[in-house]
Amino acid sequence: MTRAALLLLALPALADPDLLELVLDLARDGTYLPRAFRGDAGRAHALDLAVAFEAAGREYQEAPELLAAMARQETTCRAGAVGRHGERGLLQTHPRWAPRGCRDGARLSRDVLYAVRCGARELSRWRRECAQRLGRAASDAATL
Repeated sequence: MTRAALLLLALPALADPDLLELVLDLARDGTYLPRAFRGDAGRAHALDLAVAFEAAGREYQEAPELLAAMARQETTCRAGAVGRHGERGLLQTHPRWAPRGCRDGARLSRDVLYAVRCGARELSRWRRECAQRLGRAASDAATL
């Protein structure tokens, strides 16, 4: 399955696979710059979401399809979503525990690219930390 097809599964608002592929190509070469979502807690523009997933995935070496699936699961792609415990944005980043540079709660709720980049950064950090722990555990087990 192509990246465009996987993003179409995550974002049903994008009905034209050719248009999505064009936008993703533009995102890859930096030609398309997503506009910040400045509305109420509604849905962000689907093309901006696709570009944000692609750009953040490239920056943090995470699959854009995974980021899109996480956003769909966490918030049904509502850019202004706020969780029960103060989590904000598409990927429900908590400003209190977020890495530096990702603690602006208001911006997490209105700026799609910022929210997706912060979520991808957090996912990447957790993935590295888990890999290090697994490596240490395997090393410890080998010495027994």
